[in-house]
Amino acid sequence: MHDARREHREADRSRIKLDEAEDIEYWTKELRLTAAQLRQVVSALGTAAVAVRAYLRQPKI
Repeated sequence: MHDARREHREADRSRIKLDEAEDIEYWTKELRLTAAQLRQVVSALGTAAVAVRAYLRQPKI
């Protein structure tokens, strides 16, 4: 059987949705962050996954 909700979530990885536990779980694993770190980065940069990834790739001083 086809799970439409799962398919939608997988297709919409352009945004980080902090109000959905499944998204938090996915993004913390994907980005190797804690939930608190993820919330902090999204709060500062917004929900665009591309912006979050770009920020995390920057060299840290």
